[in-house]
Amino acid sequence: MTKAMELNDLRNKINVIENILTETNEMLKEQHFITCNGINWLKSKIFKEYNIDEASRIKNQVLTKINADTELRYPHRKILAFLLNQFDFQNCKFKEVHFSKIVKECRLGKNKSKGYLEFLVGKGYLKQRSDGYRVWFMIIYDGWKA
Repeated sequence: MTKAMELNDLRNKINVIENILTETNEMLKEQHFITCNGINWLKSKIFKEYNIDEASRIKNQVLTKINADTELRYPHRKILAFLLNQFDFQNCKFKEVHFSKIVKECRLGKNKSKGYLEFLVGKGYLKQRSDGYRVWFMIIYDGWKA
């Protein structure tokens, strides 16, 4: 085999490899596009179904008001942080939690917790409801500004 034939054969092999790489690159671009758009579609569906943008806005507004209030101390903030996480995304409102669960989850003493919760009710952060056996608390949000 002559040098010219060997070079021609080598050139053909390089062209074949180049074509394979180009096709593979196009397939990878398509897969990347499908993956990204699939993820974006899924995100938009979840955000729309669970109203996450509105929920984030509400939670951020409540948190801003809590952080701006200088009268709140550590136990108050601990209770509010726990209740802030009790957000129902489907109904776009805060859930009620009974007194004992708040005491347990926030690791507070029952004797002092009543005072902390009454203070927060008085400040307008919480709503209190009794069913005769338990006392329930929830963050109230009426579109307040920070």
